[in-house]
Amino acid sequence: MTGVFQKYFKDLYKDVPLDVYEILLYILCIGVLLFLITKGFRRGWRLVSGLMLVEYVVLLFFTTVFSRNYREAPKFNMTPFWSYMEIINGKQNLIPENIMNVVVFVPVGLFLGFTFSELKWKGILVVGVCVSLSIEILQFILHRGFSELDDVMHNTIGCIAGYGAYRLMRYGYEKIGEKVDVVE
Repeated sequence: MTGVFQKYFKDLYKDVPLDVYEILLYILCIGVLLFLITKGFRRGWRLVSGLMLVEYVVLLFFTTVFSRNYREAPKFNMTPFWSYMEIINGKQNLIPENIMNVVVFVPVGLFLGFTFSELKWKGILVVGVCVSLSIEILQFILHRGFSELDDVMHNTIGCIAGYGAYRLMRYGYEKIGEKVDVVE
């Protein structure tokens, strides 16, 4: 099963030119240094996570829309849960694809949590739906990729899961902070 996931990631990023990764890395490194120097660690970290969020979303759009080959006619399926019906009918190759559509959006929810700590899960849900829906709409309009409603659902679940991971980390950090205060 891990081989299927490795193949999925290789296929997802295979058409992205190396220059794109280099530029994003340079921007991230320079941004991190500038933010930490000018804003201090606490505020700087929030700005750095915002920069990472923007870069990750740009990379998502590049890999899911702009680096895909043009098709004469758009491919789409707006039937909710169609992939689950196909899985029930024996198309097991859709299972890793559905899982990866969740996993690929986990960093979006995580970075949103770090960047906008005051945002609640409903706001994260709205952002996840909007980002995913915009990817699917662009795939349809530009005739690149396969637009489907199930992807929006899976991506949004991933975004919420990433935010859940952020909340768990924040809870743990707050609990550790309380224990440190008690000891001192």
